[in-house]
Parts: sequence; C-alpha cells; structure tokens
Amino acid sequence: MRSVRPVAAALVAAATVSCAFGGHALQLPTTWDDRYLQQVDAPVRPVVAVLPFDAAGAAAAGSLSIGDMLATSLFKMGRFELVERQKISNVLSEQKLKLSGAIDDAIRVAEVGKLLGAEAVVYGAVSSATQQRFDKFAYDVIRTEVRLDLKAANTTTGKLVISESATGRSEVKIVTDARGGVIAGAVDTAAEFARAAAAAVARVAVKVSRLFPVVGRVVDVQGKQVVSTCGAASGANVGDVLIIFRALTALRNPATGRTVGWRKQIVAAATVRSSEQTVSTARVFRGAGAEVGGVKVGDLVVLKPATD
Repeated sequence: MRSVRPVAAALVAAATVSCAFGGHALQLPTTWDDRYLQQVDAPVRPVVAVLPFDAAGAAAAGSLSIGDMLATSLFKMGRFELVERQKISNVLSEQKLKLSGAIDDAIRVAEVGKLLGAEAVVYGAVSSATQQRFDKFAYDVIRTEVRLDLKAANTTTGKLVISESATGRSEVKIVTDARGGVIAGAVDTAAEFARAAAAAVARVAVKVSRLFPVVGRVVDVQGKQVVSTCGAASGANVGDVLIIFRALTALRNPATGRTVGWRKQIVAAATVRSSEQTVSTARVFRGAGAEVGGVKVGDLVVLKPATD
C-alpha cells in the first residue's frame, strides 16, 4: 500500500510564515503541511474514498446516488484517485458497516479509509429534498432544493476535516391558463431533483478539493508578471490567487535530529490572469515582483481559489 499523505496541517511548529503587506498578513492555507514540499516536483494525486450518502431522511431524493455523483465530480477535476465503488462495498461489508453515510464515527471511518488506501474519506447524508410552487402572477415557479450534509475524515489523524452543508437549487417556470392548464413549461420531478442535487454536489466537491493544496513553482518572472506550474490541470482559474513563498531553513527535533518542518518566507501574492493546462500567468499585487528580494524563479507557489 502506498504511503498516506496527511490532509490537515500537523506541523504546527513549522507555521512561522506570515508576511505583512499593507497591514494584513498573507498566510498559507490552513490545510498546509510542510510534507507537501516533498511532492512539489513529483506531485502525487491524493486518494479519496467517497461513501454512499444516506438519503433516509429525504424520501424524494431516495433514487439519487449522491456518493456516485460526488465521486464523478472529483474524478473530472483530474486531481484525485478515487477508490472504486466495489472495493468500498467489500470493505464495508467485511467491517459489518452499512453502505450508508450515516456512519458518524470519524475514527471508525478513518480506519475504513486506511483499509481502502485512502488519504481522506468523504461521507454524509441528504438532509432534505423539497419541491415548492410559487405564484408569480403571470406564471408559476417550481423550485426544487436538495441539501447535503458533508463530512470528511483524515485517515492519518482520525479527525474530521470537513463538516459542512450545501444546498443546490433548480427552478422551472410554468405558464398556465385561467383554468390551470399548462400553456408552457413542464416539470420532470426526477430530473429537477437530479439538477438540484448536481448543484449541491458541485459545491461540496470544491470543499473536498480544498483539503489538498495545489503546489507548484515559479518558472518565469518578468517584472510583476509571474508564470508558475499551477495550471488549469491543477485547478487554477482566472481570478485565483497565488501565494508565493520559499522554504528557508529546516526545523529539526533536537532530540532526534529529524526534520519536522521548515521556516518559510512569504514573498508575494499574485492574481491569475490566464491559465493553460500546465502553467498559469499571474500578476503580483502584493509584495515585490522581479525586484531585489522579490519573486524569483524556483520560488514555491500555493493556489488560493478566488471563492475562498
């Protein structure tokens, strides 16, 4: 089994990395762990296991396979390896656990994740699925909403790293005559629930993706223009922010001599202006560009999504 990379920031002693710009401190993501530095030049896709979501509390969504939808969404990002559904089913059966996201013991879930070779296990439930009709005078609106409760456990620490909710919505306009006959528009109930669920899944997929910081290097600097290896394939989009930093000195445990982290210096922040598959171009807006002491080729980069 491949080694497991931690999801959460475990090396608190290494977090000496603030740099003040304009009275505010730029910081690395809260999920940062200095062991990510070992994988900058040889990135490894994190392994994630998505358990089936429990829909017992929302009968209208009973036919929706939220777990499969979320796994597909994560797979399309191109940044993850997903544990196969059959393997998950086999391990849960062996552990005598129900195929349900209702499992509410993070430590137990983490143990299952280790058996699956995953770094994080995602699970949860459909907490509500509703469909309402609103009279807009000239027409009616059928609003469908699906609410998901999402949790994710770190298999290394056995702790929850996500516990949040997300709601997806779908609306259809219906025009009727005086007798209530439908003139325009139609409602496919199952399809509307599926659309609402897909919107909620898209939101929780982003939350899961942020467990694993996207790291790269600066490969070119021209004034305040910076090109890095954080491209579209890594999840970089126009408007995202790159935190640019460098590792300075190894921090060692005086008793064992082992490296426990790094003293780091944040150099600048830059906004992504364009993104290709393997590289992105950004413009420095805080800190220095190619000036003395500013951004240099070889500096490290962490992606911070614009929606954070």
